[in-house]
Amino acid sequence: MSPVVRVLLGAGLLAVLTLILVRPPTSQAALTHRADNAEDVRRGLHCLSGWDGAHRDVVAEVRPTLWNPASFEHLETRVISELASAKHRLFMKYRARDERGDWQVGYAEAAFDGRTCASWGVRVLD
Repeated sequence: MSPVVRVLLGAGLLAVLTLILVRPPTSQAALTHRADNAEDVRRGLHCLSGWDGAHRDVVAEVRPTLWNPASFEHLETRVISELASAKHRLFMKYRARDERGDWQVGYAEAAFDGRTCASWGVRVLD
């Protein structure tokens, strides 16, 4: 191994060790973020997608009931938290194309467990 390669490898190793050993102390923002996450878990919000806010199990049950499942678009999900039992209800608003190709807004209701995120009782509302 050439001396240049040894120096580069040594410098890289030193940089990695420095990053691992010398990390900044936990900031107040990080502590607040953890507290927010704990509150989200308590309210069941951790079960919703970080991308669009949908509950994936509910979407998976609603989508096949649509005339054009590929056109499904999640619009909004609201959670009613029952904190004592960790069982929550949600109402989802979505849109999809009907048999004529027009966009129709639909609603679904479901319950889910805040610990496991498993859903049941999914009902499409007319």
